[in-house]
Amino acid sequence: ERWGLDREHGGLVKALENQGVSVSDIDIVINTHLHTDHCGGNTVMDDGGSVVPTFPNAEYWVQRLEWSRASHPDSRTRGTYFLDNYQPLQEQGRLRLLHGDTDVTQNVRCVVTPGHTRGHQSVMMHDGEWKGLFVADMASYGIQMARTAWLTAYDVLPLENIRTKKIWQKWAQQTGATLFLQHDPTMKIAQLEERSGRLELRVIEK
Repeated sequence: ERWGLDREHGGLVKALENQGVSVSDIDIVINTHLHTDHCGGNTVMDDGGSVVPTFPNAEYWVQRLEWSRASHPDSRTRGTYFLDNYQPLQEQGRLRLLHGDTDVTQNVRCVVTPGHTRGHQSVMMHDGEWKGLFVADMASYGIQMARTAWLTAYDVLPLENIRTKKIWQKWAQQTGATLFLQHDPTMKIAQLEERSGRLELRVIEK
């Protein structure tokens, strides 16, 4: 209920199909990080019980540091990483490990946003003067972009997360960027704006 995961019309694959896009059409999948609630759709089980890529023709992108931490979890993070979500991709040569900020296309760029995990990345987009940021778990809830000291218990490096959010908070203000929020059930898309000397979120889409 808190995350609004009803999905009464189906998940990502169904949403793509509704847009005329099949799983075989996808050539790049960006993993912001490898927590199972963010990469659990990387793979599916086939009729024979084998774990296979959901997107059979795609290359899956993730930061090398994130992959390293996921492959060697500690007692705190062990319950958030599951090998079936990414190990079969690596074995098939479908996992691309990134070294820092990386261009995907001329309009899309992976940017490292550490704090939630050490190797967490967000996705920056631009088209002319328009700027956008797929925030992922840099701010699990929109309000955490306005109140940078507000954290979740899942943020492995809380002080680093605060520093990261301050950088992107400033960027979002300066550019008027559109923020795409993955977990917040009260808003999907928002912008940061100042009201009476205080940062607030203007909801674009609930």
